[in-house]
Amino acid sequence: MDNNKEFKKPVDRLSREIAQLKAALYQSPTNRTRATLAWDDLLKASREVSANWSGPSVLEEIRAQRER
Repeated sequence: MDNNKEFKKPVDRLSREIAQLKAALYQSPTNRTRATLAWDDLLKASREVSANWSGPSVLEEIRAQRER
């Protein structure tokens, strides 16, 4: 499970980006630039996590969670 430690930081970053994106989307239209930047950051973080992921595939993880 040492791989989990390796991915904790990017996943935490991804979570923060999602929270920022959500907050920006619920604000006034004047914050669309902020929302766009948050979205771009989210996509970048998502690509980083995906590129470094060595755990189970998404489908394997979903199946495992459904079996629990």
